[in-house]
Amino acid sequence: TRNRWRLLRRTLSGALRQESVSLEVIVVDDCSTDETALELARLTDPRVRVFRNAERRGVAAARNRALEAASGTWTAFLDDDDLWAPSKLHAVLGMACRTSGARWAYSAAAVVNDATEMLQLSPAPDPETIDEALLTRNAVPGGCSNVVAETSLVHEVGGFDTQLSLLADWDLWIRLALAAPAAASPEPLVAYVRHPGSMVSRGRQDVRREVDRLVAKHRTQAAE
Repeated sequence: TRNRWRLLRRTLSGALRQESVSLEVIVVDDCSTDETALELARLTDPRVRVFRNAERRGVAAARNRALEAASGTWTAFLDDDDLWAPSKLHAVLGMACRTSGARWAYSAAAVVNDATEMLQLSPAPDPETIDEALLTRNAVPGGCSNVVAETSLVHEVGGFDTQLSLLADWDLWIRLALAAPAAASPEPLVAYVRHPGSMVSRGRQDVRREVDRLVAKHRTQAAE
């Protein structure tokens, strides 16, 4: 998170209301200059652990710092402006445990506006062909807030690429899909919140640079 306490407090509340699971919530404050640090210091829920970067390091590095601190067998990613249904973790983990060999999982997802009004509903792609789909597009709906993966698997594939920002999640999903089978829940359990400050507002030059890096990294697999 960075300078978005208004959004973060809603997102954090949803993470802490997850049903039928034991969890820790790791928040990485990427050198916020607003009230974020103060408000996080006031939290009393023992499940929340907060880390603050002394200087701004970017979204991929912040996620990697959380991964280093994570103690759970599974890790779920959640951006500071997105929302989870109360049953999100239980349902997706359950699907992963029921799918032979699955080491990561995702669900269908909704796109909502800042008032949480529905804009779009995206189904969960077929886990049998998710590796092929990801080599042509970011096929996992819901941005970075959808995927749950074995923590050890994320470490095995190298975590997030710190040279990417907008496409850092897509790059990781490709590497997860090439490394292990996936599972999918048909329920829309995550909401991607579209608002003026979201990452999709990035300039074309930044996006082009990231696309070029993504293509260069995975050109061989895409050609097979």
